[in-house]
Amino acid sequence: MSANTFTDGITVRIFVDEDDRIGDEPSHVALIMFLKNHGVAGVTAFRGLEGFGTHHTLHAATPFAWRPNLPIVIETVGEEALLLPLLDQLREMMNKGLITLSPVRFLQVSR
Repeated sequence: MSANTFTDGITVRIFVDEDDRIGDEPSHVALIMFLKNHGVAGVTAFRGLEGFGTHHTLHAATPFAWRPNLPIVIETVGEEALLLPLLDQLREMMNKGLITLSPVRFLQVSR
């Protein structure tokens, strides 16, 4: 496989809590639907086992936690020209959270 088949792009990661909401929807659902509606090829949401954010409140899935409010990471990879223009809108949608960008080279495989 030739390295020339890979495309330069970015990875966008969005960190929210399970209880965060945008309007009536959980934040991760609203953000995923926004990205889907704006032509992003794919998005994945991961539920974390444990974590904390700016308030340093630990969120953990423990046997006695009634509602642990676990961290969720939403991740997408794509070309900068598609993803960068969406960042301001994503930020405006969110009440709190974190957005990160990382350069990446990717190969989209579809058969």
